[in-house]
Amino acid sequence: MKTILVSAHAYHPNRGSEPYVAWNWVKQASKNYKIIVITSYSAEKEKLFTKINLNNVEIILVKHLFDYNWLKKRICGKILSWIFYYEWQVRIYYRAKKIIKDNKIDIVHHLTYNSFSIPSFLIYLKKPFIWGPLGGAEEVPRFLYKYLGFKGTIFEVIRKTYLSFSYHAPMTKYLLSNSKMVIAANTTTQRNLNLGNTHKIKVCLETAIEDRLFLPNTGVINKHEQPISLLYVGDLIPLKGLRFLFIVLEKIPKDIKWELNLVGDGNEIKYLDKYAKTSNIRENICFHGRVPKEKVYNYYSVSDIFVFPSFRDTSGNVLLEAMTYQLPIICFDNAGPGDIVDKNCGIKIPLTNNMIVKTFTDAIVQLCIDKDLRTKMGKAGLNRVRNKYTWVEKYNEILEIYG
Repeated sequence: MKTILVSAHAYHPNRGSEPYVAWNWVKQASKNYKIIVITSYSAEKEKLFTKINLNNVEIILVKHLFDYNWLKKRICGKILSWIFYYEWQVRIYYRAKKIIKDNKIDIVHHLTYNSFSIPSFLIYLKKPFIWGPLGGAEEVPRFLYKYLGFKGTIFEVIRKTYLSFSYHAPMTKYLLSNSKMVIAANTTTQRNLNLGNTHKIKVCLETAIEDRLFLPNTGVINKHEQPISLLYVGDLIPLKGLRFLFIVLEKIPKDIKWELNLVGDGNEIKYLDKYAKTSNIRENICFHGRVPKEKVYNYYSVSDIFVFPSFRDTSGNVLLEAMTYQLPIICFDNAGPGDIVDKNCGIKIPLTNNMIVKTFTDAIVQLCIDKDLRTKMGKAGLNRVRNKYTWVEKYNEILEIYG
């Protein structure tokens, strides 16, 4: 049995996003390999992992110099947290050297965080090194900056500048050239990292759906004649394109009755609430805030269409969840959403400057008035998830990656 040393700063069975991905990835890999996971320390994790663990998995908790979670909540916390993430990477390099001395390690795998612009030093351990699945190379087109607000635009300009250096950074080039395998989470990241076609980069969506979500109630579709229930699940932040979505909703013809449920929280709530009131669409919109996961599934089950106007996303686990509940998808044809959704299960809007508001509006109107199309796309989405995006299928990809 091969032994894999996994670096997963974000690793937790009860959290979403990257911690969820890392936990489930390791859970699948442990069916066939011995896994040693190096992850960040917290008192809560220390207590949790004494009670919950996986067969063939050893957890090693490594502390930061300072309280990492405390830093993220402070002024400039995002910047400071990344600086101390580098500090943590240095710490685990020396810890990993000791692990390799005491164990026969076949492969070293950097799993999370998955941003290509924050590389891992574990490649210097002189073991076969796997990097990814990577994201972070997705960018918001400049013509969409007007929908981000001032702060959102400043953030994207700074981020774009940083990425332009990261693509050509010596460490990035070294990792691309010397890794046994580089994995991109979407085709956009694959394309942007494949500098001059000199590096072979595999595409593998990092997330998937648990089998427990395939419940009998996921077969209940098209619940309403009118109003049609639109659903968005996710953070309410600039890059998710909600300002754009509200402009689109203003354009929907008055004879079509609709409602929008927003499930999530973020710094855009005040702006969106004010805009909705001045645009006379507030009575159609309900802000539910952040809710427990089980309650989120209830919203999927009573909705008709899932709208996901995010301008850039590495993947989009909520899309898989919505497809599991047979909701047709409307999203942009970019990065993760563009890979997950095909023409059979949703309408993908090209990220071009030509009539983009009208195109998105037309997509909503088309699905609102065509019940048969909603049914057809909903069933196709469920089949696509079952055949391609379950953790059982992911297990087969992991076998191929580790060999």
